[in-house]
Amino acid sequence: MNMKEDFEEIKQKNESYYKLIGEIFCPYFQEQISFNVQGLEHLKFKQRDKARPEQDQYMRFKLLYLAPEILKKIPYYSRYFGDQTI
Repeated sequence: MNMKEDFEEIKQKNESYYKLIGEIFCPYFQEQISFNVQGLEHLKFKQRDKARPEQDQYMRFKLLYLAPEILKKIPYYSRYFGDQTI
């Protein structure tokens, strides 16, 4: 299988997976996160008429399976600036 075929297979498989995710509750945001058409388009396009490079799309689709699990398990997020927590 060449790289183009691998990309197309990963993209097709994960587009189907993406459509099945629906919504995930995220403890950090305290709300449901929707995996909808806008999110799928974000994986494929930088701007409305400007597709992301195939290599970029490939990595996004390849790692997509991690997104729901990460969102479910994020209890909080903090940034430290010196002694202050924001």
